[in-house]
Amino acid sequence: MSSVVSHQMLQQIGLIGIHADLIRHADGDDLAAAVAQAKSNAAAIEEALGGVNRVLRDLLVFSRDLRLNLYEHRLADVLAECVEECQAQAAERAVTLRLECPAEPTVVLDKLKMKQAVVNVLRNAIEASPPGSWVVVRGSTRDGWAEVAITDRGPGIPEPDRNAIFTPFFTTKEQGTGLGLAIAREFTEAHGGRITVESEEGTGATFVLHLPLRPAGWGSGQHAAR
Repeated sequence: MSSVVSHQMLQQIGLIGIHADLIRHADGDDLAAAVAQAKSNAAAIEEALGGVNRVLRDLLVFSRDLRLNLYEHRLADVLAECVEECQAQAAERAVTLRLECPAEPTVVLDKLKMKQAVVNVLRNAIEASPPGSWVVVRGSTRDGWAEVAITDRGPGIPEPDRNAIFTPFFTTKEQGTGLGLAIAREFTEAHGGRITVESEEGTGATFVLHLPLRPAGWGSGQHAAR
């Protein structure tokens, strides 16, 4: 396990221990104050457990079997599900999500894996976005390829980091595992695609997932759209 992930786990477990100890040694003379403090410590424990869960979830996803379960899907439907999954996070940060995608195009993909890839990129975009801004998810097709572009209005990505951000365990965030974008790239490349990023510091970033509409050897009638 990477030292980055080990550090994340130990940090969260340490926080749980601290707040559990505070609950155990709370002053019982002022019952109302003790209850209020216990609630505060319990909330901190819950947040730390969420951090542990994120680390374990990312590790499990990253180690997942890369064999693909391919079906034909409407691109707009897949992207709509991704946006819906991230709406709560966006609302919490006062960020507006916009989806732009024609209804007709279909693409052959492993829905579970590609949703994970898109959601990982989208969650990063939301985290990078200031309150009151927006993130746009655009789906399109051309020359036998599907393109999913995710644009934010965050601080942008420094040029030295633009390749490193896809490296497993690379992160600039205190609570990040550094696996989200690595998973997105791995799942996209498993489909025969690629992921690129364009960014100017101070003006945001656009991540583009490029996917072949039909993988090599795909025949009509296989795994109809669902």
